[in-house]
Amino acid sequence: MSKTNEPISFTLFISPFLALMFIFIIVILVRGFLISLTDAQGFEPGEFIGLENFKEIIKDDWFWKSVINTSKFAVACILTQIPAGLLLASGLNQIRNKKLQGMLAAAFFIPYLMNSVIIAQMFNLLFSGEPGLVNWFLGLLHLPNDFQWTFDPHLSFPLLVFVAFWQGVGLPTIYFLTYYRTIDPMLYEAAAIDGATPFRKFFCITLPLMRPAILFMVVTTAASCMLIFDLVFMLFRRGVGENVVSIIMYIYWRGFSGDFELGVAAAAGWLAFFIILTVSLIQIKVIGLGKPNEN
Repeated sequence: MSKTNEPISFTLFISPFLALMFIFIIVILVRGFLISLTDAQGFEPGEFIGLENFKEIIKDDWFWKSVINTSKFAVACILTQIPAGLLLASGLNQIRNKKLQGMLAAAFFIPYLMNSVIIAQMFNLLFSGEPGLVNWFLGLLHLPNDFQWTFDPHLSFPLLVFVAFWQGVGLPTIYFLTYYRTIDPMLYEAAAIDGATPFRKFFCITLPLMRPAILFMVVTTAASCMLIFDLVFMLFRRGVGENVVSIIMYIYWRGFSGDFELGVAAAAGWLAFFIILTVSLIQIKVIGLGKPNEN
């Protein structure tokens, strides 16, 4: 095939993807924005009302409560999953038996592949009020066992962070473990000859060289946590308290409960998009992800 035909062939090759992207992303985004400018409810198309939905949401305390909760959740996930994943990857990297290393790595990663609905149901069995296995076990130890994990405002948020940690820590663990293989083992050998302790090797060699991977995981973890919905919806299905309501949960409430205010829900969705985009751009700007020296 001549070189003059290569651009045409490439365009034809990616045209199905471009068509699907246009239909399922661009069209939906535009349609959602148009709905946000109306007072649509249920199957009623609604009338054009301009930015009134956005003004209503900005004045809604529940919306800002959901933004604060989601931000707190994202910070909690970053502060727990990233350090734990780095330590787990460091420990796995010390295992010389590759089969054992692979089995342990898979054990940490499998929860990440599980459906969030299944995970929420499983932890509901563990932490539900009276029949919960956790309360039952505490009773066997003659400890207080009347905790209402999914209703107590002091326990529900830590429970959500714990469940998210159990499910999500496998991703940074595998990512960091893979990144370990890009570090030259000669550096550790030279440090050992100089008498460096494992602690010093970790902070003087591993952490600086793992910085690009850590920054990448911080940004991706924050973005994914800002979109949390299924764990909140299923784990606290009998009532979501104000301390665990998320941005996506707020959108669901406005659009699919009560008066089915689809116009308000669409406006909330766009506000959530701009909030998540702003947070991601600030992170990238502050931590310097993607700069030429990040390789």
